[in-house]
Amino acid sequence: MSGFNGAMDGLLGLAYQNLAVGHEAPVFYNMWAQCLIPFPVFSFYFNPNSTVVPGGELILGGVDTSKYSGSITYVHVTVQGYWQFLLDSVTVCGTSICSSNCNAIADTGITLILGPANQIAALNAALGAVYDPTTGFVSEIYASST
Repeated sequence: MSGFNGAMDGLLGLAYQNLAVGHEAPVFYNMWAQCLIPFPVFSFYFNPNSTVVPGGELILGGVDTSKYSGSITYVHVTVQGYWQFLLDSVTVCGTSICSSNCNAIADTGITLILGPANQIAALNAALGAVYDPTTGFVSEIYASST
């Protein structure tokens, strides 16, 4: 189950080279090495209005400052494989999911949320998600009343 409802050609891998099949250099590495992008940065914009097209953008070589306000907070990558980093804490609708040193990854190529079972159960409960033990997936999410 991919989370996509239509045909697709594949995924554009943006993880570190050590995760690539055959340890091939990812396309982003090659773009930087060939001076095709101005900065070794990529960013994503996800449109909060799901009925608007385009639904989002991948920006290679920088950021689109028209898509946000304020400043960007950069964090250190803690494990160079996936883009793994530490969060101070995770709270959803007033419910603490993780209180300190929470490991997280930013991965746009997957629709799953993975983590320690107790934290995922707390997250599902805070979101009003319904777990389907037959498939192992959250099958529906209802708006929380809080």
